Amino acid sequence: MNAIKAKALFEADVQYIVKGNEVAIVDTFTGRVMEGRRYSDGLHQSIEAKEGIVVGTESQVIATVTYQSLFRTFSKLCGMTGTAMSDAKEFRKVYGLPVTSIPTALPVARRDYPDVVFKTKEAKVNAMLNEVARVHEAGRPVLIGTTSVQDSEEIAGALSDRGILARVLNAKPENCDREGEVISQAGRIGAVTVATNMAGRGTDILLGGSAAVMAKLRIRDGLVSAGCVDESAEGTEGIEGSAAMKVSLMDDSFFPAPLSPNAEGGIATAAAALLSDGSDGGDGPLPLLELEELVSIAAEKAPISDPAVLAIRAAYNTIKAEFAAVVDPEKEAVRKLGGLYVVGTERHESSRIDDQLRGRSGRQGDPGASRFFLSLDDKTLRTFGADRLKSIMDSFRVSDDMPLEAKMVTDAIDKVQNKVEEYYSEIREQVFTFDEVLSTQRDNIYTRRVNLLAASDDDILSTFKTYSQETLADIVPNYITAEGAVNGTGLQAKVQQYFPNSAVDAAAMDNMKRPEVEAYLDAAVLKAVDEKMTAVDAWRPGQFARVAKYLSLVQIDNNWSDHLKNMNFLKESVILRKYQGRDVLQEYVTEGVGMFETFLANSRRSTVFSLMAYTTPPSGSSS
Repeated sequence: MNAIKAKALFEADVQYIVKGNEVAIVDTFTGRVMEGRRYSDGLHQSIEAKEGIVVGTESQVIATVTYQSLFRTFSKLCGMTGTAMSDAKEFRKVYGLPVTSIPTALPVARRDYPDVVFKTKEAKVNAMLNEVARVHEAGRPVLIGTTSVQDSEEIAGALSDRGILARVLNAKPENCDREGEVISQAGRIGAVTVATNMAGRGTDILLGGSAAVMAKLRIRDGLVSAGCVDESAEGTEGIEGSAAMKVSLMDDSFFPAPLSPNAEGGIATAAAALLSDGSDGGDGPLPLLELEELVSIAAEKAPISDPAVLAIRAAYNTIKAEFAAVVDPEKEAVRKLGGLYVVGTERHESSRIDDQLRGRSGRQGDPGASRFFLSLDDKTLRTFGADRLKSIMDSFRVSDDMPLEAKMVTDAIDKVQNKVEEYYSEIREQVFTFDEVLSTQRDNIYTRRVNLLAASDDDILSTFKTYSQETLADIVPNYITAEGAVNGTGLQAKVQQYFPNSAVDAAAMDNMKRPEVEAYLDAAVLKAVDEKMTAVDAWRPGQFARVAKYLSLVQIDNNWSDHLKNMNFLKESVILRKYQGRDVLQEYVTEGVGMFETFLANSRRSTVFSLMAYTTPPSGSSS
């Protein structure tokens, strides 16, 4: 099944990217690579096979928690975002948090134009390119927002064919590593930036460009050119951003103006201070990440005493002032052109993401504008009923390149997006409800682990004896018939499988009643445990309790991992039962409790079996 999903439903540069010799998952909401994350249940391996790269081992889930459950563990919760109002109901329901809207410090001067809708994707893209070309010709900066890496690459290529240079910002390593550089330039005259949803999240796109960011990049490049980066960088091979990787310097055309001799001298002075072998030993050449950290510290206003950082700060302030002399007048020119123009190529599944894209423009009271170019072929519209609107357009013989631009159309699109948001909200609510069941089990297990870790040797011994008696209680009923007849031979074999050193007489048990068998075996098992403890502790005092604690924790962890997998399978199966009119949640709770009891029993039995089979190292061994 996962092989079919990998082939048919997962596309490169949409849900994932191929990064070197590995598949990296892309977060569709942020447009960023989710480092270290892998699809489960063999799906990731199927995608790797599809892309023709080395298939990695399947990852095993050892713990899981939803964001909702994680955040609810904190005693106090708060947050701030510019797009929370659309999800205020969900914030109150899940976290009990009210959402308060704070007015902007300055009036919003951005103009949000109605959506423009076309019948086909080709017509939409062509109209969008024409609009970008028209605005770019006047010198107005443009930010084009896309929903996937693939779309951003295609649009950037189409603009290049028209002679328009566009900077690309997406999840690909060569692009996302330059996010600060791209965003610092996105507000300059004539700048065109094509980006996924990651576009400048958490940063302001300053009209005219950011003199501060460009000054930091220029002084970094100057220090790198002066030999302040350690090219050997031992121990950093393969680490992204380490000095072991070749530093990519910015092209001179990136910066708003060439440096004056005074600024160049400042960089030389900073480089000399950094490489100095003074009385304090000097810093010498540094890995790239450390150099960038020093530059960031120097760019702040916090008091500092390090001579090298002070020299970098002096050079930074000089360069920033020279760049600001060019950037500040450019800011006024961009304001007169109408500010940053944001173009959306597709509505997202969540209106919050669309609002975040619009919010890249019109910051801090600056002028700006936004417009979305849509088509009835867009995934979101196609999935949620745009085919009916398309049939209406066909009946009126609307040509492919004729745009629909009306408030009625925008309202219809908003309704479609509301449907999508309600759909995903229901999914999140269902996930949260299911996780509340798992959360109870999780708390139980973590409490058991904490108690085991903090337990004394006597407590561990008492716990293990309880485990042994409970394991015995699991075994006995299987060898006594409803009439009370005892299968002594089978019972003896099973008991000695778990307790090999126990002295149990099968013939004697054949003639016993159930209470007598239980008392007889209980005494035999406890005696076997005491004998095992004596033998193990003879090698090293307290060894039995240490091994019992270790094995108890290991078996809980291993079986918990299997239990999580089984609970996930259960969730997938019970969801289908809603089509039978059954209560999905109740069935999940009922069967989940039974599976949890089975998990506890398996952990207990495995601990007993492993400890009673444990053997001490040979005499004279110190291991």
